[in-house]
Amino acid sequence: MARKWRGVPVAVALSVALVVVAALALRDRSEPAPPPAADHGHGNRSGAGVLITTAPALALPDTAVTTVAAGLDAVRAIAFRPDGTALVAEGRTGRIVAVRPGGQPSVFATVPGIEALRSITVHTDGTVYALVTSTVDNRVVGVRANGSVEPVLTGIPRGPVRNGGAIAAGPDGMLYVATGDAGDERNAPDPTSLAGKVLRITPGGTVAPDNPQADSMVYSRGHRDPQGLAWYGQTDLFLAEAGSTPDGAPDRHDELNLIQANGDYGWPATTAFGSNRRYVNPVAAWQPGEAGFGGLAVKGGRVYLAGTKLYRIWLEGTEPQTLLDGKLPRLHAIATAPDDAVWVATDDSVLRVGGEALP
Repeated sequence: MARKWRGVPVAVALSVALVVVAALALRDRSEPAPPPAADHGHGNRSGAGVLITTAPALALPDTAVTTVAAGLDAVRAIAFRPDGTALVAEGRTGRIVAVRPGGQPSVFATVPGIEALRSITVHTDGTVYALVTSTVDNRVVGVRANGSVEPVLTGIPRGPVRNGGAIAAGPDGMLYVATGDAGDERNAPDPTSLAGKVLRITPGGTVAPDNPQADSMVYSRGHRDPQGLAWYGQTDLFLAEAGSTPDGAPDRHDELNLIQANGDYGWPATTAFGSNRRYVNPVAAWQPGEAGFGGLAVKGGRVYLAGTKLYRIWLEGTEPQTLLDGKLPRLHAIATAPDDAVWVATDDSVLRVGGEALP
């Protein structure tokens, strides 16, 4: 039997690493309760949010950063297996490379016949799931330990722009898949389209139990161009969205969103912080293209955003920060390791930032 929604929890006050969000913790309990759902994705119902313009840089010693792998090809995602091995996704080749500090990188698996490998996640049962762009669609595939690759969910619209996406295994055992609008803004609010959404599916690719609509994979809507998806604890799912594209469509602010079951995040009707309570406002926003998100990771009360810089977001009311300013080129992927280190990726290298250097 599905567990009932427990009500809206008191969220933590949220500061963005370019961001301080004080009062996220004080969610508005006067609003109507959301539809019944299991204990996942309570999301931000307060409407609190901050437009980020400046944030101080935290200096890290040079010894805090070490290169763990180089010579890679268009790294786009990092995920960790339970044994501490990092799996690194190469966007162009479809290779998933296993990496350990001090070890020689080796190919874990290759996803064949695709145009882009966009995101990977490791399920609690050890299966690796990937979000990929094929020649005909965007799709989710499962990658087994023996290297076999099987389709899980096909038919997600693909497009020439706003074709980003991310996948994360949830604490409830379900898969959460963020999709771009594929270049057609009408897809984002359309409840029948899988584009411009966060989808919630079973590992077998069917509609997950307790979804907002019993016959739909759609978990939230109104998304533009997702670039990172990550869980904090058992209830809070964060999504990073890019706001600037060269296709002539209106720019939207770069956003950090906290996903609410059945929430509408407003694309294309609104951007950043609006007054229409039909739409869920972001936790934080940047001017279009300023953050340039390449990934998102959450651990130990901190949110890390990789992009034009490495941003750190504290989940308690302390000052937001940027890290490694001027020391690295654009970052395309990020993950937190079991030892509390933060791993980031440039286009061709993976680097480890020691947890001891991140107070």
